[in-house]
Amino acid sequence: MIDLGDDYEVIGVLGQGSFGSVWKIRRLEDGLFFACKSVVYSGMDQQHKEQLVTEVNVMRDLQHPHIVRYIDRHVDKKN
Repeated sequence: MIDLGDDYEVIGVLGQGSFGSVWKIRRLEDGLFFACKSVVYSGMDQQHKEQLVTEVNVMRDLQHPHIVRYIDRHVDKKN
């Protein structure tokens, strides 16, 4: 289970992959639902870390009605 602090409620897992999971979450402030991609960064080699950074940069700048929009990131330094 992921810990997103007091701002979101974790509803459940949507899918899993080699480096993490995608979770359905709800923002408590307004009740809106989001998909949250949780990635285990420490288990990645340098190439995968660079690919992750590239993915985040591309998603942050993308604006298209048929592609999910990047909203924010949360870094859990405890885990």
